[in-house]
Amino acid sequence: MANYELTLSDGNLARAGTRDNISIKLVGEDGESEREWLMGASSVTSGKGLVILCLPCLHGKLVLIELDKQSLHCS
Repeated sequence: MANYELTLSDGNLARAGTRDNISIKLVGEDGESEREWLMGASSVTSGKGLVILCLPCLHGKLVLIELDKQSLHCS
């Protein structure tokens, strides 16, 4: 397992942040990690937050960090 330190930030304004779920996936030259969902609505608040992930080591050099968000609101 490898520890990756991730700092998410979105600005220091009133009502900044997100209520959406956020995930991260690390992609290496020879493989990728599973998608890890962060803590949802409380994961990104106004300013910045520190997240430490424990993910399996990738095979090869890290080439991409994929962040994704999933809306909690119905369309």
